[in-house]
Amino acid sequence: MQLSVHGSAVCIDNYGILIIGPSSIGKTELVIELISRGHQLIADDYLIIEKKDELGENLLVSTTKDSIGYLHIRGIGFIHIKQICNNFTGIKTSSKLDLVIELSYDSNLLNQDPIAPLLQQEVFFDICVPKFILPIGRNRNLALLSEIIVKHYVKQLSQGPNLDFINKFSSI
Repeated sequence: MQLSVHGSAVCIDNYGILIIGPSSIGKTELVIELISRGHQLIADDYLIIEKKDELGENLLVSTTKDSIGYLHIRGIGFIHIKQICNNFTGIKTSSKLDLVIELSYDSNLLNQDPIAPLLQQEVFFDICVPKFILPIGRNRNLALLSEIIVKHYVKQLSQGPNLDFINKFSSI
């Protein structure tokens, strides 16, 4: 089973991250920044999500053969990542899908409960994938925030670190 998706995908610390959001929100620019910070490109603009196997619950995010290493920057055109990134560490043509980051114009999300994360889930083929809503805004370093999300949520999601934090401070 395959599904084509509009978005971008990178590998951060060996975790496959799908970046989605409205057209022109800055998905490709975020990917370029992440690649310049040493992470690997999987796909940009058009990618494939497929069930890895019929028995498991693993999803695979991958690029098409024709678009390996190419990015489309609105107003500039198609470029190959090797031409613009000094810290280029390579291209992965596929990765397990570990997390979805959805870029959002809704700055009101930043004013919600400061303890509750903007963590939800995205469903592909009846498989739930953790999804973090990342509001964009002036002076927000989305690449750094994406790395923090991966380091904090993906690596510790099964341990429930937010529950510990919430329980610790809710009694104060």
